[in-house]
Formats: sequence, C-alpha cells, structure tokens
Amino acid sequence: EALGRDKAARKAYEALIREWPTAPQAAEAQFALANLYERLQKFEKAFDEYQYLLTYFAGHCPYNEVLDRQFRIANHLLHNNRSMFGWLLSGTDTIRERFEQIVRNAPRSAIAPEVMLIIGSIRVSQGELQEAISVYDGILNRFPTTPQAVSAAFLTAQCRYELAVKHRYNEPRCREAIAFSKAVLARLPKHPQKEQMTVWLNELTGLLIEQNYQQAVFYDTKQRNVEAAKAAYRRFLTEFADSKYAPQVRDRLAELEKRMVDIYSDA
Repeated sequence: EALGRDKAARKAYEALIREWPTAPQAAEAQFALANLYERLQKFEKAFDEYQYLLTYFAGHCPYNEVLDRQFRIANHLLHNNRSMFGWLLSGTDTIRERFEQIVRNAPRSAIAPEVMLIIGSIRVSQGELQEAISVYDGILNRFPTTPQAVSAAFLTAQCRYELAVKHRYNEPRCREAIAFSKAVLARLPKHPQKEQMTVWLNELTGLLIEQNYQQAVFYDTKQRNVEAAKAAYRRFLTEFADSKYAPQVRDRLAELEKRMVDIYSDA
C-alpha cells in the first residue's frame, strides 16, 4: 500500500485475514483493508468491511473510530446518491439500513440519537410515517434529555398530525395525536416549534369535534336511532360543551327527550 500498489495490498490483507484470522495482526489487516476501500472511495464496500471488523474483531479495534467512519460513509452515501443526470445511484432502503446497522452496533452511543433522526427523516421521505413515528419515539424514550429529543418531539408530532388528517375518520388516531401533542407541549412549554404544534393541536381538536358531531347526527338522521343519538349528543356535550355545535346539540337533545316524554305520555 505504501508503494501505491492498492490491488496487491488488498489481496495481501485479505490473505492474512483468511489464513490467520486469530492472529493479532488480523484485526489490523481488516482495519487497513476497510480504510483502503474508503480511501479509494468505494464507500459501500468500505462500510461492509468496517462492519466485518466490528462483528469479528470488536475487542481488537478502535470501536468508536470505526463507528464514526461508518457514520461518515453513510452520510456521504445519503447526500451523494444521485448521478450527474439526477438518477438514484442506490436505493434509499439500502442507505437507511446502513444507518440502522450503526444504531445496532452501538445503541447507546453518543451518535445514536443523531443517526436515528436521519433514519426517521428517510422514513418520512419514503412516505412511511408510522415507521418514522416508531424511530422518533425511540429517541424520546431512550435519549429524552438530548437535543435530538427536542427535534424528535416536533417531528413525531408532525407525523401524527399528517396521519390523523389523512385518515380523518379514524377517531382513535386523531385522539392519540391530540394526546401526544398535549403531552409534548406540557413537558416542553418552551419548545422552539411550540406555535406550530399548537396550530396542529387546534386543527386536530376541531377535527375530533367534527367527527363526534357527525357521528351523533348520523345516529339521529340516518339510522334514526333515538337512544343512540341521545347518548352521542350527551357525550358530545360532556366533552365539547364550548364548541360551535354545542347550542344546536343542546336544542336537538332537548327536542328528542321531549319527544320521548310525549310518546310515553300518550301511551
């Protein structure tokens, strides 16, 4: 390698690792081999060789340095993944899996929260919002005091909001998104994106009110199920007494209850 004969150096490193895998020099050779591929800008191969080093020579290599090198390579692949014509050079799934491998290598390392943020962003870019939520929630649960947790709180609130709006007739999803946003705002009252999260919270609350009102109206006017309608109207008033629909709900509930009284009186 010192003579610039990279191909011969690669073969020599590989021969040493293959023939004497338990020798102290094997770990050195594996590190040098990975470093050689990195220097030659064969980044995918370099990443895989660093992974082999961590898997089979974990106690005989500079672990944190290797992790940093893998992180640097994965970032390079992520941000240089298009040709001069704009074509993708490799699949986003493959790049995401490399970041995930870094987290598996050192789930409690200092770089893990940042790597997980990147994984979440890739999931979002692929439209996999539920999977992104799982990643962001992992940051909040495992690294709650880190700066990345502040970012993750906002990003997962955004994913929950978008899913609730997309599936606007899914009341449990809407309620879960509201509960999460309220919890974040209560826990982080000075969050830098507090204003935006408050906007989402108000919109989701309006959506929940609309869902419950329309459900009660459905029981009343479509199914003509008086008891179900009355129960739905009562639940609505219990939870949304100050909503714009509350006055007409009270009037309609009173009308239904009076009608029932009249029916029993006639009987």
